[in-house]
Amino acid sequence: MGWLGTGIGAGIGFILGGPLGAAIGAGAAGIATHNDDDDNNDNGIHIVCPHCDSEVVIEDEGEWICPHCKKDFVYKPSEDEYQTIFMGAFCSMLAKMAKADGIVTKEEAEEVKRNLNNLDLDAEDRKIAITIFNEAKDNDISIYEYASQFATIVDKDMRIFMYEILWDIAKADGIIQDEEDVILMELPKYLDISNQLYYQYKSTEDKISIDQCYELFECSRDCDFKEIKRSYRDKIRQYHPDSIQSKGLPAGFMEYANNETKKLNDSYDILRKYYADNEII
Repeated sequence: MGWLGTGIGAGIGFILGGPLGAAIGAGAAGIATHNDDDDNNDNGIHIVCPHCDSEVVIEDEGEWICPHCKKDFVYKPSEDEYQTIFMGAFCSMLAKMAKADGIVTKEEAEEVKRNLNNLDLDAEDRKIAITIFNEAKDNDISIYEYASQFATIVDKDMRIFMYEILWDIAKADGIIQDEEDVILMELPKYLDISNQLYYQYKSTEDKISIDQCYELFECSRDCDFKEIKRSYRDKIRQYHPDSIQSKGLPAGFMEYANNETKKLNDSYDILRKYYADNEII
């Protein structure tokens, strides 16, 4: 059994609740339907208090106080939980973007297939992923609902990664439809990432601009080069193989990490040359 099947077998759909819990539940059941009467349709995470064994509903990971025994506890998703939740969001949001204009084109389907192949899923996990995709493609849950819940669970790097993948899906058939463009413009606020990313990805220029380099390093034009170098080193560490592994993500995400590393290196070289040419290093 693969890591996705293991997570679903552990009942993570029940633990999570909300639209992502429903998506994972559909994968577990192997059905393409959504039950709006599900008792677990809230956006909370259902866990058991480690002190009194009572069920507690929390919003995200971190420190909480049990409403029953009033004792403090800390919740952090396990590796299986994290991977399964991420995969539920990954498949669901790809489905919503692929069908944003009413149909899933051949090119969009191929792009979805390529992304699933990058995850190196075994046969069982791939079947579950396709079930989640099909369930989300046809249900009434919006991509914004998936994004909002997703944003409370994963870190910023993974939210940006998801946003980039959705751009790839939208561009797969050679043109970004109006419905897709609206989604891409609105998603950053639901994913809790900078809305400047929309304008960065919207640009058709092959060469990244100076402003885009600053945006990538979360710096401004009045920063000295030492601050840019510090940000560059911090971000490079985030995409090191050990860091990816520590996030509990499958090895298939290394392609994304390598692409991000290349983007960081290219942007750093552009800014280094810019500062040197202007004698401000």
